[in-house]
Amino acid sequence: MESLAHWFIRRLEKATTLSESIALILEVGDAFGLPKVGVIRDIEAEERPVMNGKPLAALMGWPEDWLAEFTRRNFKLYEPNSNYCRYEHRPFTWRTNENGTMWRDKLLSGMPLQAMRCLREQVGAGVTAPVFRSGGRIGHVSWMNSCPGTDVEKIFERHGTEMFLIAHHFIEVLDRWPTEEDDYEEGEPLTARETECLRWVALGKTDQEVSEIIYRSPATTRFHVKNAIRKLGASNRAHAVSIAHRRGLL
Repeated sequence: MESLAHWFIRRLEKATTLSESIALILEVGDAFGLPKVGVIRDIEAEERPVMNGKPLAALMGWPEDWLAEFTRRNFKLYEPNSNYCRYEHRPFTWRTNENGTMWRDKLLSGMPLQAMRCLREQVGAGVTAPVFRSGGRIGHVSWMNSCPGTDVEKIFERHGTEMFLIAHHFIEVLDRWPTEEDDYEEGEPLTARETECLRWVALGKTDQEVSEIIYRSPATTRFHVKNAIRKLGASNRAHAVSIAHRRGLL
């Protein structure tokens, strides 16, 4: 019998629209018993509209008013699952309690607590698969259920390897689809030096390290990187790298 991961990958490669791809990963979530699916392509970058003015999460069924509040309060920067992906490359299980004050048996406080309380309005437990990407970017796919008592450990034991494969293939294919951010008017192009500096940034180099590589001062390096960010319409360095990768500039 064909495994769920092989079925998904085979169908995903044949998908001709973004909507078909989304429908497939939601179908996988239903099969896992974790029907709420969340996908983050880059935990550092701002989520941009991908179709009809809507972000990916809205297309996957998350309430738009809830998403707007989650975004307005910058909870993505503090949400425990995304932050844990910085240190863990393997899929992991998690759960909160009824009032969203706990995460993986740890008592939360400050902004992580507020972020989890907001997330608890939609979900209570899940399995998250980190996806480490080129240019130092980190994304993840989470399959979730609204009930904190969901036996995610049992689901993970049965499907953990498949979740790892599905998450990586889905985000890889997701990058192939043009987003509304990619439908841009050709503006001022990056200079060769700006592209070079951004390429080193994508490889994780600091301003000091880049300046030593290109034999310029750190201030000059920062100048070129800031120009690249401005020209790409990015919000920060990681976002600029993400845009440049999608446009084939790096």
